[in-house]
Amino acid sequence: MSNRMAKYRKLKKQVEAGKLIKVSKGLYAKPEDLMGIEGDFYRATLLCGKKSAICLGSALQYYGLSERLSGKTVILISHAASAPSDVRVRAIRSRNPHWKIGIQKSTKFNITTVERSIVDAFRYYRLTGINEAVYALKVALKERQTTKPKIYDMAKLLKAQKLILPYLEAM
Repeated sequence: MSNRMAKYRKLKKQVEAGKLIKVSKGLYAKPEDLMGIEGDFYRATLLCGKKSAICLGSALQYYGLSERLSGKTVILISHAASAPSDVRVRAIRSRNPHWKIGIQKSTKFNITTVERSIVDAFRYYRLTGINEAVYALKVALKERQTTKPKIYDMAKLLKAQKLILPYLEAM
């Protein structure tokens, strides 16, 4: 019992000194790790666990493909995972999240690639809006962040080629 109390006191002193910030019950992070948009992504990953990925509007915003500024971090989690109760995090549950397709892994968080973010915006257009998906596609092609064949290949892997093909042909 005294060992647990000593750890609690040590954490409490670090929080009071400003060396740590309490993210949630039992979760602490350094203040510099929670700065900016990447800090928001790290916080969401801490709350949801490593088996998650930043997606949709948050990923589009990260790549500069979205005009919309949202206060919430959108994160993809498995259907069986528990969603965080934090109001700054919007969890998108998926029965088949395709963890091995189009996800970049970094030390602090996982994020969908440009191609997957665009395809997901079309797949989940009810959440992002079709205008946002079309805008992201236009900007990504205009700024040469990706190409039509790469987007189509990603759509094929995610079984969404019929959904995105008319928009690719129109560009």
